[in-house]
Amino acid sequence: VSLLAGSSSQGRCISLPTMNLRSASFVLWAGLRHAAGAAAEQHPGKGRRATSWIEAGDGGYELGLSAKTKTYKPTVRGVKIGIADRKGPVYKFSDSQGVERWSVAREALGKGGNRWLPVRDPAIYAGEIFRYYAKQKGVDLPAAKKLKGAPKGDVISLDLSATLDRQLRSMLKFSTNLSAETIGMTASIKAGNKVTKVADSARAMQVWFGTQTGSAPKLLDHSGLNVKSRMTAENMVRFLAKADAQRLIKPLLKEVELRNAEWKKAPLAGTKIVAKTGTLNFTSALAGYIDSASGKRFAFAIFTHDSKRHAAIPKDQRDRATGARSWARKSRILQHQLLRAWASR
Repeated sequence: VSLLAGSSSQGRCISLPTMNLRSASFVLWAGLRHAAGAAAEQHPGKGRRATSWIEAGDGGYELGLSAKTKTYKPTVRGVKIGIADRKGPVYKFSDSQGVERWSVAREALGKGGNRWLPVRDPAIYAGEIFRYYAKQKGVDLPAAKKLKGAPKGDVISLDLSATLDRQLRSMLKFSTNLSAETIGMTASIKAGNKVTKVADSARAMQVWFGTQTGSAPKLLDHSGLNVKSRMTAENMVRFLAKADAQRLIKPLLKEVELRNAEWKKAPLAGTKIVAKTGTLNFTSALAGYIDSASGKRFAFAIFTHDSKRHAAIPKDQRDRATGARSWARKSRILQHQLLRAWASR
């Protein structure tokens, strides 16, 4: 986010709260357009905003949108949300003259609750939230305007992103799909591939993956959300077992606590397991590493999928597919039974 005051600082330190901002412009640049723009087209808006609702009596509801954090809860005004009398889908999106409009099915609201919704225009959204935080510090900014290219002016403040390893650790922990696409595309470009679309970048990764394992999967994105992508457990294990993968990926994965058939914690003394989960309706995956009490080390991958039940999900049930939750629980129990058996060798 850049704030241009319209005059040169000539090396002087500028204190924002004392600046005259009445004639200033607050402009935004989306940054890595080659990666972020294409990734957003593939998975529109994986930044998040919270929608909440409470029952207001007489069958009515009060809806609200906010960018909730641990400390603040700024209201999002650049997005509209309403209630629709339909069976499904639970949430529906439309873009009307640049205004994001969401509707939620009345039947799904109940007495109250909340839900994360995706951000369709991250630049404007970031500007709106930045403007809110600036006001909390005594700086009253005008509405943000989005630029096509990097702005010119004096740098008032510079905030560097987290290092790549921290971003990857967060991405793996919270399954941030947009981060996966953006980092994947950036890696493809750094490797010398001229890509402008997620699918092109995924093909470049597919070729690279094949050179690492001797057998290429079918990859259509970097996040794994495309249902036409294909990867075998053997593909994944061959990759994870490589020395470079163990050195670079293993430290990024979160620890998994073993559980029993009742899904209660049941650790195995001297055993440490780190892994990444992956879950869609009637699809469950777990891949990572086992350090057993005997000193043996394993790379593992477990993929479970019910293609018939996945294909049969009605469109209005994709948010809450009937039977998907109990199916996923059974799959996770099976995963942990396998992990326990392998770790006990």
